Amino acid sequence: MSIDERLAELTERNEFLVRSLELLARTHADFEKRFEEHAQRTDQRLAQLMDSMSSLANIVASHEQRLDDLEGRR
Repeated sequence: MSIDERLAELTERNEFLVRSLELLARTHADFEKRFEEHAQRTDQRLAQLMDSMSSLANIVASHEQRLDDLEGRR
């Protein structure tokens, strides 16, 4: 194999590696974007869940107070 053939082969491999790295970088950027969007939706859902749990805790406390009042415990 001549030096020119080797250089051509190395150039071809180098171009292939560059394309592969560019594809990998785009794929990684897309994944990061989707992950961030998912994390934001998860944070919103968690906030809604915490609000719901707080509301339920207030309802339970009110219900317990009402039961206590009805049973004459207070």
